[in-house]
Amino acid sequence: MSTHTRVPSLARCYRVVALVATLVCAGVGHVLVGRWKRGLAWFALYVGSLMLLSSYALVDATVGEPFLLEALERSLAPSDVLFPLSVIVLCLFDLYAVGPLPQADPRTSETGQ
Repeated sequence: MSTHTRVPSLARCYRVVALVATLVCAGVGHVLVGRWKRGLAWFALYVGSLMLLSSYALVDATVGEPFLLEALERSLAPSDVLFPLSVIVLCLFDLYAVGPLPQADPRTSETGQ
């Protein structure tokens, strides 16, 4: 009896790593799969949404308080973090739909066939 276990390909593992990286910060997964411009655009949108969140959440905050501590003390409502969270979710869908850049076949690129 032979038990055959299927080993996932390196490309599939790399795609999973890119999806997990996108959960941490939008756009990072796109950069990992080689889509630099798209990744930078998602990252800029994510940073912009965080800036809107911080300015909205900290209207009455003191200058010396760090954002995270102030946000935790105020216990932000789910509607307050909806925009940054939606950017991450849309970025995940985009990364999954677009996927990595196709790799050139070295056998055909050297011979020109």
